[in-house]
Amino acid sequence: MARLILIEGIPGSGKTTLTAQLSSLLEKEGIPSAAWLEGQSSHPAELEWHACFSRKEYAALLRSFPSRTEALHARTRQEGDFTLIRYRENGAFCFSGALLAHLQEREFRYTLSPCIPFETYAAVSLSHWRSLAAEWEQKPGVLLLESAFLQHPVQDMLLHYAPPDETITAFLRSAADALRPLAPVLFYLAPEDVSTTLAHIAKERSMPEMAFPDSIAFWSRRRALELSVLPGLPLDTHIVYNSGETPAQTAHRMFALLPETLFPHK
Repeated sequence: MARLILIEGIPGSGKTTLTAQLSSLLEKEGIPSAAWLEGQSSHPAELEWHACFSRKEYAALLRSFPSRTEALHARTRQEGDFTLIRYRENGAFCFSGALLAHLQEREFRYTLSPCIPFETYAAVSLSHWRSLAAEWEQKPGVLLLESAFLQHPVQDMLLHYAPPDETITAFLRSAADALRPLAPVLFYLAPEDVSTTLAHIAKERSMPEMAFPDSIAFWSRRRALELSVLPGLPLDTHIVYNSGETPAQTAHRMFALLPETLFPHK
């Protein structure tokens, strides 16, 4: 049975570096691992560049573009009562013209405003987590995911739908329940000062807007919400305060917190 490790935290907290370093430490122990970073192609949990349709809407799409039926079928996956179509791969769009425009109008998450109802967003997301758990439960080793469990859904909900905190909390509890078969471990990276962290990453990425006051306010809000939710989730959760130490030091500290069941030879 595969185990799942989730790496979360605000931008600049070290998620990408520590996901890679933790995967390397697991491999050195002889534990096979598969690590996906935020935005990486073929990420098993992210749903960027996916258009979302109900079964009725998908049937109508095929009637509108009959010559592209085969190409559309080749890029679809079912999540409960909905059909997802991946329309961008390896940095390039798979379709063009009116069909591409229609798919973009039904984008699942990579958008500045909601394209689908909140109820659909929640249902598809939970179905996707259940599918992931069912697939990886049959595999060996460890699956590491960066930013997949908290960052993307919480950010989408806050920016697009603005539901009550209780609704977001209930969604995350349902998502955690869906992942139970993989006995998840969640590491939340928490540098001490949000403003300093965002200022550093804004300079490093040449994205000054990340350190604007409204950005600081948003990320502070999101972090406070996530930290308040974590204690009530059915996950093995560790809040890692990593200011003042090297990534290698943090990675070894995280590694030491992993459950002994990951190391059957010990």
